[in-house]
Amino acid sequence: MMRLTPKEPVFKPGKIGFPEDDPLDRAASGKALSGLVERIEDPMVIALDGGWGTGKSWFLKRWVGQHRLDYPDQARTVYFDAFAHDYLDDPLVAVMGVLIAELEPDSAAEKDTWTKIKTAAWKLRKPAARIALAVGTGGATEVGGAALDEGAKALGKLATETADNFWDKEASRRDAMEEFGAALKALTLSVGEEGTPRKLVIVVDELDRCRPDYALSLLEVIKHFFAVDHVHFVLGVNLAELENMVRVRYGTQEGAALYLQKFVTLTMELPEQTSEHSPQAGSLLVFSENARNLGIPPAIAKNALIYVRAISQTRSVSIRDTDRYVSNLATLPFTAQSYKKLYGAYQHLSIMLVTLKVFHPELFKLIGTEIEADIRSAFGVLAST
Repeated sequence: MMRLTPKEPVFKPGKIGFPEDDPLDRAASGKALSGLVERIEDPMVIALDGGWGTGKSWFLKRWVGQHRLDYPDQARTVYFDAFAHDYLDDPLVAVMGVLIAELEPDSAAEKDTWTKIKTAAWKLRKPAARIALAVGTGGATEVGGAALDEGAKALGKLATETADNFWDKEASRRDAMEEFGAALKALTLSVGEEGTPRKLVIVVDELDRCRPDYALSLLEVIKHFFAVDHVHFVLGVNLAELENMVRVRYGTQEGAALYLQKFVTLTMELPEQTSEHSPQAGSLLVFSENARNLGIPPAIAKNALIYVRAISQTRSVSIRDTDRYVSNLATLPFTAQSYKKLYGAYQHLSIMLVTLKVFHPELFKLIGTEIEADIRSAFGVLAST
């Protein structure tokens, strides 16, 4: 049995930090982020901005654990996968569910605080249904007669009752908002030295993969419900995609970036995947590791590395790019022995084809997939000789 994609290590975010052999040198970025969230008192929303495949999730899942290790008696960090919860209609319910599951109360007083938070959050949930009102008039021919008079009376009475109920509910929600904020504030008080605050940091990952309405509703929830001192959010997001969501939802081409400024306090970008050796050594190291994990013959991996290095000199090569490259290399119909039987030119031709398909798909389409089939067929004959 073989795999086409590198297997992601399975671990629960918050349990481990950055590895010692950190190929992308992300520990330094993690320390900078930790220092920021521990130092600032005001509620913050930090957007960790990065394109598709730049390693945001890899960083955030390990940062949650590293922050707990570096601040064991102070930090409360929670990882929330927004995309995994966007089947729910109410983002507040989803976030609170994860907080309740992850943060165990460590005292009787804190247990009481959590009870207040859960009760207030329940009051603030979205209404489960909408009220529909219809008044029968007995048919279009009777409009203007007694049926309309009776309908108007019924409508007026029902409208008055509905309005009273509405404003009662609104007052209840305002009270619940105050209860929720006060309970969150109490949660940030340390169990140690009296009056010493303890940060609550909620990492929201995969936001730009969610449905536009859910993603933007989640931002609204963060802004209105969690604007409490010492409560911070770190968003793993591609801001360009989030701006597109704003345009889709509101049908406007202008002002999307300005709209997002209402929610994001500051933006942090992951540094380029570089090292002291070459412009994109981080991605290249990940490529080599994934090639080994998928069992790609060393000779193929060695030749492929020549091409991906060359590509990296002309364009950015993300971790996701190298994942796709390795997956396509894994489909080549060669064993280590059969690959060695090919002449050097044919060895490189097979990898050039894969390189073209992954990094220049538009050119590959122009050439035509028929050529790929012919070459694969020829390689199969050569490999069997």
